Amino acid sequence: FHEGRLGTRQPSGRRVHPVRGEAAVMSQHHAVVMSRISRASAKLKRASAALLGVAPLDEGGSMPPHLLLGMSLTFIVEYCEQHGLMGFGVSSRDVGARVLELTRASKRSVAELCAKKKTCAGDAGVGPAQLFISHAHACLFSQMIDAVQAYLATHDLDPSSTYLWIDLFTLRQHSINAEVMHIAAIERQLANVVLVVDPWDQPVALTRVWCIYEMVHALHESSHLELALPTEQRERLRSALARNRGDVERRITSFDVREVKVPNAHERHAILGIIERACGRREAGRGKDGSGAINFNERTHKVMRALVDDIIAGDLPSAGSPPTPRRSASVSDLAKSRIAPFLPTMALLSWGN
Repeated sequence: FHEGRLGTRQPSGRRVHPVRGEAAVMSQHHAVVMSRISRASAKLKRASAALLGVAPLDEGGSMPPHLLLGMSLTFIVEYCEQHGLMGFGVSSRDVGARVLELTRASKRSVAELCAKKKTCAGDAGVGPAQLFISHAHACLFSQMIDAVQAYLATHDLDPSSTYLWIDLFTLRQHSINAEVMHIAAIERQLANVVLVVDPWDQPVALTRVWCIYEMVHALHESSHLELALPTEQRERLRSALARNRGDVERRITSFDVREVKVPNAHERHAILGIIERACGRREAGRGKDGSGAINFNERTHKVMRALVDDIIAGDLPSAGSPPTPRRSASVSDLAKSRIAPFLPTMALLSWGN
């Protein structure tokens, strides 16, 4: 570069004053940095809204009626067999990818597309959802189906007329980010949530952000959460109880949501904030929050103990009688109502358990 009275020639050809030029370059750099900070600040403000359970003014609205549709287990199995989704080694994530292809043209959910279809026995395949099924996409799809089948049998619920809310079939996979904003409201509406535990001693669902998010709302006082085990895992748990019940107790109470390994730091921060908001209470005399995770852990341990008690009692429901799934309101009624989600802004979390 040539230096002289006119200053330093920059690569662009502009001449910059030796002193004032440096200030100008720094000023430009400062402007770029401030612009980035401004964008980051806006994102942080949005994140804060999520953690506090407050949606920005441009979000929310009534829940689309298709989000409360469910499919019977009988119809799900028939549908999946028809489309080759019940193969060995097929995960729920694989099924989701296939559903994405099957619904690409319509951009609708499977439940919507099958709304008027029937099972081979002539029963309606789709109806108002009664049970919300929470499961990890990384697990085998057949194991999830087996766990739900075992749950229905244990509670004397008809697999042909009990309609299940399963994200793969009820959510529109092509607009998933908008659909999942209503998860909390859906759980409150259905009130009955079943979490698939696989394997029993290291449940994958307890390491997935969205499963934990669904558990937060299922553990709310207005909802009922139960666990479902695939047959193979139920037998493994029985064997473990026979060998050493104390060891089983230690395993099921070792879960701590604060130690869950979440690859994305933003997602970890978001879910812990949501748990604090939903499950925390102010510590007496200290004026600060900090008990949300502890309360969540305790509630999770309690549900796990109930599962063990059911196994010991001979697979009888812990409450002494089978639960009666609460039927959701009719689709027409829901179309007229506005349901405000408990914690609606979940933009920080990427869908897919």
